[in-house]
Amino acid sequence: MRVALAVAVGVILLPMASAANPYQNQCYALTRQIDRYTIMLERAEKLDNEMWVERTGDHVGRLVQKRAAMCPEYAKDDTAMRAFAALVKLGAKAALAYFTFGAF
Repeated sequence: MRVALAVAVGVILLPMASAANPYQNQCYALTRQIDRYTIMLERAEKLDNEMWVERTGDHVGRLVQKRAAMCPEYAKDDTAMRAFAALVKLGAKAALAYFTFGAF
């Protein structure tokens, strides 16, 4: 009886869970691509390569537009999340330098 009830609840709730966002994997991949190309954009700016900055910036813009169209939950303001990620990255760099005695 309990097994039948669990199966019935699973059959009812499974379509609801999968209908939340059919593009969830693509949203995650687009977010990773945006982060990667943003790092490349910073690198291009540091090297003062105007063409690379322009092309990479355009590509990041297209990726952001595509993600906003496919993933409405990512369209909200995520500056706090990005600031926290930058803080964690800075902490990781400091920890690496501390625990390797400045070798890295």
